[in-house]
Amino acid sequence: LSPEEMAEVRPVNNLDFSKPPGRTPFNWTVSRSVNVFVDFQERILRVRFGIGQVTFGGLSQVTFLSPGLYRFSGFEKGNMAAKRGMRWQMTCFYGPVAGTSDQLFGGPRDWREFSFDVTIPDDGSCDAQLLRLVHDARSASERFASGEISFRSLRIKAAEVEEAASLRKP
Repeated sequence: LSPEEMAEVRPVNNLDFSKPPGRTPFNWTVSRSVNVFVDFQERILRVRFGIGQVTFGGLSQVTFLSPGLYRFSGFEKGNMAAKRGMRWQMTCFYGPVAGTSDQLFGGPRDWREFSFDVTIPDDGSCDAQLLRLVHDARSASERFASGEISFRSLRIKAAEVEEAASLRKP
């Protein structure tokens, strides 16, 4: 990256979808998909599905969160019809899943909030992470989808001390 581009890199970038996806790992990267269309429109991420079987390559970016507990949140809307929905995942770059959302299908009328917890361990195994949006299909029969789903106002926020304590309890 140029010095100017490097100065703009944050631990997580472009959560408001205000910039188009790019070719650097520090912005959203849209992987090759079949029968799936990804649009960044007016600070909204929109994923549209053709009718029939789809293969969503995913949307991802490299992140650099410090060790700790975080809450990932945002809003979803849409009318995705499928056996398996979309999932946001944060994984350690060369390791385990640090957090994952429930399956998301959108809500047809109003924006609905969703959130999940992310734990970045303090053992050096998770200095870089990969934030991804994936279609949670596990087999060919689960890759049939139609409709669309949109996301906006994503945030990753460090958990407060009281909240962090409750997240650690079994």
